[in-house]
Amino acid sequence: MESFLNSLRRSLPESVSPTQTTNEVAVIDEADPIQFWNRFTGAIENGNSLALLDPSWPDKWKEEYTELAQSQETPVSPFILIPTSGTTSKPKFCIHNIDTLRYSAKAFAKTFINQGIIHSVNVLPQYHVGGLMPVLRSAECGGKSVFANYRQLPTESDLPFDLDRASLSLVPTQLSRLLQSESSTGMLKKFGLILVGGAACPKLVLHQSLEAGLRLAPCYGSTETAAMVTFLSPDEFLSGRNGVGNPLPGMEIHIDKNGLITIDSESTQFGYLPNIGTFQRNPFQTRDLGKLDTNGNLLILGREDRVIISGGEKINPELVESAALESGLVLDALCDGVPDADWGSRVELKVVFKPETPLGKELLTSHLQKILPSFSLPKGIHSVSSISRNALGKLVDGS
Repeated sequence: MESFLNSLRRSLPESVSPTQTTNEVAVIDEADPIQFWNRFTGAIENGNSLALLDPSWPDKWKEEYTELAQSQETPVSPFILIPTSGTTSKPKFCIHNIDTLRYSAKAFAKTFINQGIIHSVNVLPQYHVGGLMPVLRSAECGGKSVFANYRQLPTESDLPFDLDRASLSLVPTQLSRLLQSESSTGMLKKFGLILVGGAACPKLVLHQSLEAGLRLAPCYGSTETAAMVTFLSPDEFLSGRNGVGNPLPGMEIHIDKNGLITIDSESTQFGYLPNIGTFQRNPFQTRDLGKLDTNGNLLILGREDRVIISGGEKINPELVESAALESGLVLDALCDGVPDADWGSRVELKVVFKPETPLGKELLTSHLQKILPSFSLPKGIHSVSSISRNALGKLVDGS
């Protein structure tokens, strides 16, 4: 552990100064990365448990989750509680420890250190597994970590390393917005590795990334698995291969009889808080639908809990959303099933049209009719000003 802590100290900016705490469970709700890592490293060095909170949560939630973290027994101690976003309900904690997080980081190092990727530029929130893990990966690789705003990516002159030796982790929404700027796209081209995950990446965004020659690595993972468990290598991506790739070293992916993805990895969490019943760690059954091609490459088909059944047909709303985005007419899309007396559920689509599309609904309807089966076609298309998403591009209640 001492060698890892030394690597972590070297990876972080010099301005990070570990803050010691006397609390058995250190609760961190810092938005500033330096303050976050001051408290995180202090707790790890002191052997404390940790609970990470989203700084944007209302005070009532913070009080509730702080009490939860400090009052509940967990399968491991010291533990690290990482929130997993609640899109249709309140968030819950995933129970990890430093070993599960390091297992994931070591698997990354085994894969990418030989390719010279050891540093990271971090633009995701630190309380989220997508922002936490890049720092731990760099520590395992013996590299440096830098924090930035994705809207203003740093130039190489601002960094203590070359970008071709650095990784950048993005969610699809961030990648899509960066691709709309020539200067940002130019910066993206310099990175040796761009990991994109956290949500399904629209085909249009993948196509734009391919056309720009980005060294993109679409990946799959979750808070439950300490982030990525599979990745498609940049070379495979640039060759035109689809999917989210093969498992990292020491991890296995299977598809069960219901088409659900199951994962075997020592990076898997130990359970949830609040406790939601019996938890099976390995194999861990996700609620994601997928399939494996002949080379073991994972293809994501959508979320089981989002499937819409209309007139006996199963409809994947993510395919409808992707089809809408491929039209080039909209900035964002959300497909939902609405209760219907005749069909059980009917497909409805909310879209944020681009400003220059006065005939948007007619053009979008025509586009969807050409590429979707008739049973998947939205019964209604509704123009909205925005679709509520969090900093990670995931839907939040009220959309």
